[in-house]
Amino acid sequence: MTLLTRTWHHWQQQRPAVQTAYLALAVVAAQVGLYLHLIWLSNRSMDRLSLNSMAIGTVAYLVWQRRAELVLKSSPLAQGLGFLLLAWASSKGILMLHYDGFMRLLPSLSAVGLTLVATGFQGLRRYRWELLVLATFTLLLDNSILTQETLGRMDLTESTATGASTLLWYLGFDVVHQGTRVILPTGSVDVGQGCSPEDTIILYLKLSLLLFLIFPTTWFQKGATLIGAFGVGFLINLVRVVIMALLVAANQMAAFDFWHEGTGAQAFSLINSLVFFWLFEWIRTLGRPAADPRVPPEVE
Repeated sequence: MTLLTRTWHHWQQQRPAVQTAYLALAVVAAQVGLYLHLIWLSNRSMDRLSLNSMAIGTVAYLVWQRRAELVLKSSPLAQGLGFLLLAWASSKGILMLHYDGFMRLLPSLSAVGLTLVATGFQGLRRYRWELLVLATFTLLLDNSILTQETLGRMDLTESTATGASTLLWYLGFDVVHQGTRVILPTGSVDVGQGCSPEDTIILYLKLSLLLFLIFPTTWFQKGATLIGAFGVGFLINLVRVVIMALLVAANQMAAFDFWHEGTGAQAFSLINSLVFFWLFEWIRTLGRPAADPRVPPEVE
């Protein structure tokens, strides 16, 4: 018996409610792929693509943690409304040639549609926290809050050059700092927007807010995490600028290109992420445990 035949027999043995939920899940999976594809086409930003993928994956993980509570039972009205939302979102997404404002609604519409199809109107209440996390990120944190515009076009290029020059001086190098330039006796680098940490800092500030929606944290832990997001983005980028200045001074231009635009730049992104997540886990161990935001407080 072939795999396709076994799959078909398994499908026929499932209850109609399960079959309907699987169909809706397949539609949502296709919509998620379309959503991430359009995000990539909009500005080809790996940071934004990764953050959106992480948000959707986090919500899926939160639902998976509660899989024992899942009851696949829905009314015809809820299923009809759910499939209507899925069809509307799919048709709008397929007809779009580029990313626009409506696409920010696509994940939430798809999630609500899938919930209605699989678990009915009672599912909206049961999974209201997971839906809120997804909507908060895709509608607010992804694009309209914490951007260069809303933060007043933060410019840390000169601060980065100053910090890199200071670090090189402490390491014993003969360095001169002029504006955004770091000048060594045998070469110099100009800290432009590509070497400035603003985008990385904004990325980790957004990620911090996403983590606050998922993990219980105190106000002290929230504040420490936000400060840590800024510090990690700034300091690790500072080390990267120092390395590139030394490579230019040593006339190692191939290595400079590797760390500036090649695989080395991605390696620093990975280091940033690892350090930030380690810092967040360490901060969570400080102070008293916080209440889980997904659990309503007990009424005495």
